[in-house]
Amino acid sequence: SSITFLVLLALERFVPYQQKWNQSDGQLGHDIGHMFFGTYLGATIGNVATITLTGLAASFLVRSLGVQLWPSDAHLVWQVLLLFLLADLGRYVQHRSMHEVPSLWRFHQLHHSVDVLNVWKTSRNHIVERIAQQMMLFAPAILLGASDEVLLPFIVANGLLGVYDHSNVDFRLGPIEYVFMGPEAHRIHHSRDLSEGNTNFGTALLVWDWLFGTYTAPPQRTRLGHGKVEVGIDGDDTPTGFLDQILDPFRRQPKTGGEKEPVSLPAVSPYSGTTS
Repeated sequence: SSITFLVLLALERFVPYQQKWNQSDGQLGHDIGHMFFGTYLGATIGNVATITLTGLAASFLVRSLGVQLWPSDAHLVWQVLLLFLLADLGRYVQHRSMHEVPSLWRFHQLHHSVDVLNVWKTSRNHIVERIAQQMMLFAPAILLGASDEVLLPFIVANGLLGVYDHSNVDFRLGPIEYVFMGPEAHRIHHSRDLSEGNTNFGTALLVWDWLFGTYTAPPQRTRLGHGKVEVGIDGDDTPTGFLDQILDPFRRQPKTGGEKEPVSLPAVSPYSGTTS
């Protein structure tokens, strides 16, 4: 993952999607802080909680039912594929909820509060969101009894794709990006246009976006006459200080009267034609 980060960091200088995204936005120090506090510490807490709580629940199920729910006799390839689908479904539900539930959006807003995308923005996550993300990613598979041998390929792939998705590299993987999340699809998710930002919620896969009608394909966007994706939040009120960014979701007061959350995503995606 570190090697991938460094390679993509170099490529951003030579083949950038947008040159201006390589310029400093004054948040690099905070991004590094969020990497360690939000992402690394949050992931550690989330993993420990998931393994402990879900592991106990899995053991109880095995004792109660007398059977192993995970298809451990199946070929490893099929087990890994099942894990990808389950983990990505958990992440899809968590990610989409973060956009559609105002009290959850407060924690996710930090990740969308920048007007550039590059490898440094990958780990700009609030610690509460990261804990929830890890639990939703791995709880279903661990509950069913998936082994470490099955979990490892997803952990590696998810880490690599996360950095690649946020990179400012003008590079495409072709048709594979219709199934696996890539930079083109993820930039659309970060779009200032909320009808686009309400799509492409997957983490490693786009399968659930296809099934639930929240997928926007880059070629589809081009046919509509859109140019380069501009990312960020119109009217963003995220604090600029590091500690304030962490505490802000807890300080926000419930909205009253005609007030509303800074971002209210539409219930219908004009690209999918379906209710989200």
